[in-house]
Amino acid sequence: MALFGAQTPREIQALPPQSLELVVTDDDASAIAAVKALIPGTAAFDNFVVQYANGSTQRYVKWGAFTEAEHAFVRVFREPAAPRLRFEVRCDAGAALGPACLGRFANGQLEAWLVYHGPLKAPFPPAAPWADSVAAKFAAFHAYRPPLHLLDVAKSQPGCWPRLVDLFATARAPETARAVARRWDGAAALIAGLDLDSDELDRRLFTLRRRAPPGARVAFCHNDAAKRVLLRGDDLDAAFCGLERAGPNYAALDLAHYANADAAKPPGLDDRRAFLEAYLAALHGRRPALGDVSALLSDVCFFTVVDNYLRGFAALAAAASGPAHEAAGLVLEAQARLQHARAQQYVLVW
Repeated sequence: MALFGAQTPREIQALPPQSLELVVTDDDASAIAAVKALIPGTAAFDNFVVQYANGSTQRYVKWGAFTEAEHAFVRVFREPAAPRLRFEVRCDAGAALGPACLGRFANGQLEAWLVYHGPLKAPFPPAAPWADSVAAKFAAFHAYRPPLHLLDVAKSQPGCWPRLVDLFATARAPETARAVARRWDGAAALIAGLDLDSDELDRRLFTLRRRAPPGARVAFCHNDAAKRVLLRGDDLDAAFCGLERAGPNYAALDLAHYANADAAKPPGLDDRRAFLEAYLAALHGRRPALGDVSALLSDVCFFTVVDNYLRGFAALAAAASGPAHEAAGLVLEAQARLQHARAQQYVLVW
């Protein structure tokens, strides 16, 4: 009972099963053990097949006659300490938006495997006919409202500002620089050149938050939308996966993050405008006014600056804790992101 605070017994019983002691490792046996522990009726099967998901180190498990219902995606959380969507909300969001959440284990969760879907690997903007489908999926995500007793999105604060503060503190910490330098000899000079301890950077981030667009809408957001979490269905319907970081945030930041995969080659304004027009049409069920599209485009441009700061600080934090062979690339990514953020802030904010 303590797991769910003030939840009623009826609500607890409606949740998927949980086995919080089970830890899934890199071996197939632990993935099968998770399925057997969390999905009723699977313990009697012995013909399990474990495969790696396309473009991912995560795995999915098949059993029985391999029908659509006999698949499960085993999602292991690679950052155990990272904040995650509350389990009850994840279950409700999965029922409303897909994929369904089938259960939780100590370091991850089971999700329904969307059998007739594959990775949508197209860069932004996605080509027709996928552009309208992806825009509609964003609109559905941002229109979703969890039950109020679980999460009141309308009264929630956007999650980007606390995350920016935490990532900035981690990126500028002396132990981060030392950890990165141990992984890559060339890191020290590059990190010093980022001026993370400067008062000017503090002022920039303070100004950025103070000048956030007052009309920017806070919605239920994916918060990690990228081509690697977008799936394409045989029926031309796009789908999101990887909902563990979802939660209240600026809708324009969610859209900006998706369009900002390559800071060195940002999409043109016309491409962004066309995508946002399709998004607003799906959100409101009618063709949007030109002024509404322009206003959202302005918000997306502002939050692209925020996204570059977030990505830059996150890349430094990852360089300090990830594999040594990835450190150089992450530091260079951080350098590029922070340079773009500063240059864009001069134009758009100051």
